[in-house]
Amino acid sequence: MAVFVDITCGLASPIDWSEASKVGAPRGGVYFEAGFAAGLGKPIIWSVEESHAEVENVVHFDVRQYNQIRWGANHEENRKFLQARLEATLGRGQDA
Repeated sequence: MAVFVDITCGLASPIDWSEASKVGAPRGGVYFEAGFAAGLGKPIIWSVEESHAEVENVVHFDVRQYNQIRWGANHEENRKFLQARLEATLGRGQDA
């Protein structure tokens, strides 16, 4: 069994910053759950919305090195990426 983690989060722009200076407002629980799964030896499948991926603080510095599925508006492409990652991580199963 693998754990699917989506680290996409809200974006914030402090009052005294320009609109172009948005930063991520990470959801700490997601990182906690991923760490717990890692401690149990479970494989983790990381994902993040592609337009948020390079915004400061969206992908925390200590997990940037992990391969991430970067998803966008094309749902069919997203499905293919997720299926490929699941098969690579867990195998194709008995019906394949």
